[in-house]
Amino acid sequence: MDNNEAINLDDADLEKVSGGYFTATEHTVTVTRANYNAVISSAPSVLIMFGAHWAGPSVQLRRTLETVASENDNAVIGIVDVDNDEDFCYELNVRTIPTTIRFVNGMEVERIVANQPLDFWMKII
Repeated sequence: MDNNEAINLDDADLEKVSGGYFTATEHTVTVTRANYNAVISSAPSVLIMFGAHWAGPSVQLRRTLETVASENDNAVIGIVDVDNDEDFCYELNVRTIPTTIRFVNGMEVERIVANQPLDFWMKII
């Protein structure tokens, strides 16, 4: 796949997330208030994506980040379901979804709102 190619959703993708929480898969980790600090400190570069199963842009970004994680063994990508803990998201000042926070050595260095091309994500992880 070309790194600038759009990632489109089909019915199978929507079924994966439409029935429940916006959770991680084999290449990502579900992030909660309880494991947040451990996840952001687990690798030199970590992406934490905040989204919801009912928001199309969140589902698209989740799929993009799944591709990044599946193609990069060193990638640590966390998924936060904003509906699961609204107070936690509020405390982290996440007001728009999807929002992705990039951490380097456990420190926040960047916030990205909305999806970006695959090559963008591959470069920053």
